[in-house]
Amino acid sequence: MGGFLYWTQKGKSDGNEGRIFRAPLDMPAAADPSSRDDIELLFDGLPEPIDLEWRAETGHLYWTDRGSPPDGNTLNRAVIRPHEPVSREIILAGLQEGIGLAIDGPRNRAFVGDLGGFVRVVHLDPPHAASVVFSGHGPLTGIAYLSERGRM
Repeated sequence: MGGFLYWTQKGKSDGNEGRIFRAPLDMPAAADPSSRDDIELLFDGLPEPIDLEWRAETGHLYWTDRGSPPDGNTLNRAVIRPHEPVSREIILAGLQEGIGLAIDGPRNRAFVGDLGGFVRVVHLDPPHAASVVFSGHGPLTGIAYLSERGRM
């Protein structure tokens, strides 16, 4: 759903205190930013959520989690739609502290970077086949994807 700002709070290492929140971009009339009552907690008790990506066309929120397995070191997604329950799906496990995330919507795939120095590409349709496309240059913390349509 558009019109929201989403963010993660990692919590302490291996503490399973990670959370994902959202708030409308338009603040309620006469609201004070320091005491907003329209902030929603979407997920609680996650290992260590880090990077987020939103796909408006599918209503999916994607995130990497660098915490301990089985729920950490993963790429996750959830469908966020009005009046529907929110549930989490692990798309890819076995990351080495996954941090970077970029979605290629037209090709329905995601690129995920990790502190092990790997960039993986994973298809977002089951069976979620993944492969390493870059490695060997040290820890990676962030990535961005520029489609060919974005060329000047």
